[in-house]
Amino acid sequence: MLLSCCRRVDDPSQPPTIGGVGAASSSPTRRRRWSVWTLVKVVWYTLVYILEFSLRALCLRDKTTAVSGGEGVELWPRKLASARFRLDDMKIVKRAVAEATINDVLFGVISCGLSRYLDIKSPKALPEGLRITGVAMVNLRPQAGLQDIWKLINSKSGTGWGNKFGTLLLPVYYHSNGSNPLQFVKRAKTMIDKKKLSLEAPFSYKVGDLVMSLFGPKALTMHMVSYAGFADLQILVAKDIIPDPKVLAECFQNALLEMKEAAKAATKS
Repeated sequence: MLLSCCRRVDDPSQPPTIGGVGAASSSPTRRRRWSVWTLVKVVWYTLVYILEFSLRALCLRDKTTAVSGGEGVELWPRKLASARFRLDDMKIVKRAVAEATINDVLFGVISCGLSRYLDIKSPKALPEGLRITGVAMVNLRPQAGLQDIWKLINSKSGTGWGNKFGTLLLPVYYHSNGSNPLQFVKRAKTMIDKKKLSLEAPFSYKVGDLVMSLFGPKALTMHMVSYAGFADLQILVAKDIIPDPKVLAECFQNALLEMKEAAKAATKS
C-alpha cells in the first residue's frame, strides 16, 4: 500500500518498479541437470540450517561480546544512529566480487563494521572467526513486483493483505583489523547463496510466534532504505550495551570505503 502511493524520481507519473526473477537457462538438458543438483542442495542445506536454527533456539548461545544483550534487553532504553552510503560505492564493491549483489555488499559491510567496532571496544583480543548470530527477515510473498491496490481491495482477489515473511539466521564472523575487506563480501555471498537454496525461511514462518519470542528485539537492530543514489542504514541499539551508536555507524561507513579502495586496487591489478 505504501509503495502504491510512491512515484519514481526520474518519472513522477509512474509508480515504482520492482524487478522480477531472471530467465532460466535456454538448454533443457542443462536445466534438467541443474534442477537435480539444485534439489540435492536444497534438501541438504534445508536439513543443516533447520537443525542449526532449532539448536540456536533451544540451547546454543553466542560468546559474550561488547554488543551482546542481557535479560529483558527488549525493554531497555534505545538510541538511534544512521550510517549513509553512496550506492555508487556499493556498486564498485559489487563489481569486484563475481556475481555479488548489493545485499551481499551490505552484509559484508555489516560484518566488517562490527569487527572494527569490536576491535575498538573489546579490552581483550577476540578469537578469529568469533560468531555473532544475526537474524534477517525474508519476504515470502509469491507475487513478483508491485501489486494493484484495487486487486487487494477486491474481496474475491486471491492476493492477501499483511506481511508474510520468514527469518534467516545470518551469522556475523569477527575478523581482526587488517583482514582484506573484500573477503567479508565474498564470505557473505557464499553464505547467503546457500541460505537462498534452503527452506529455512518458510520453516521459520510456520513457527513465527516462536521465532519472534526467541529472536525478537535485541541489543542491535538495523534496517536499510535506499533512495536517490544513497543508502541509509538505521541503527537502533540498547544504549546500556552500545552507548555510542554513532561510532558504530562510522565503522560501517569506513568499512565500505575500505572495500571501495580494495575493489579499485583489485580491478587495477
